[in-house]
Amino acid sequence: TPRVLCSYYGFVPRRLLQFENGKYYHIFDKGKGGTQIADSQKDFIRLLKTFGFYHYENPGIKLSRLLEMNDESQSNFIEQLKIKNDLLVEIIVFSLLPHSINMILMQKKDNGISNFLSQILNSYTRYLDSKRNTKGSVFVDSFKAKEITADNLLPLSRHIHLLPVMKREVDISELSEHPWSSFWEYTHPDYESLSVKEHVLQHFSQDSEGYKNYVENIEDYKNTLPEIKKLIFK
Repeated sequence: TPRVLCSYYGFVPRRLLQFENGKYYHIFDKGKGGTQIADSQKDFIRLLKTFGFYHYENPGIKLSRLLEMNDESQSNFIEQLKIKNDLLVEIIVFSLLPHSINMILMQKKDNGISNFLSQILNSYTRYLDSKRNTKGSVFVDSFKAKEITADNLLPLSRHIHLLPVMKREVDISELSEHPWSSFWEYTHPDYESLSVKEHVLQHFSQDSEGYKNYVENIEDYKNTLPEIKKLIFK
């Protein structure tokens, strides 16, 4: 299965929300003016690699440089980052759509979320600009963010994992095999995971099948939707 503000483009941070270490945040960004941020499998794979690379603090090189290396050198470099485990954020949940990105992050270091978003949006914009022969960010100038409590983590994770169904990218029966969200990772526990699943799976005694049944229970999801509307971005 295939699996932010950016000073380079002149964006100026203006944010009332102050991110705190150890807290959960719902993060959202979308294409500027309805622009697609991903329109091919290659784009989605690049987004996943960008997330995985830049959630480490100071990798030492740019992702583009890493991808110029041969496969063995890339693997060795990434393995060293994993051993060091110096994270800006923990990625709890994510869903990548053709026009938007939704994530739940936990900040691990001061300014971790802002630095992470700046790095990934900058890096991915450069990739798209090169691919499309364009100039400037395809994303809106400022990502959206809301703090969420531990009590809201579980229902919001379900909402984010159901976005590909609600946006008609896949049917509910195909959701667990949809490769561009962390739900694939939650339902394939034997594979390496970008997301830190323990925060969510603790509600199911770390049982991925129990969580899968919870997410796919659409009727229960509809009943809880009014409670989490204040946490959802449009």
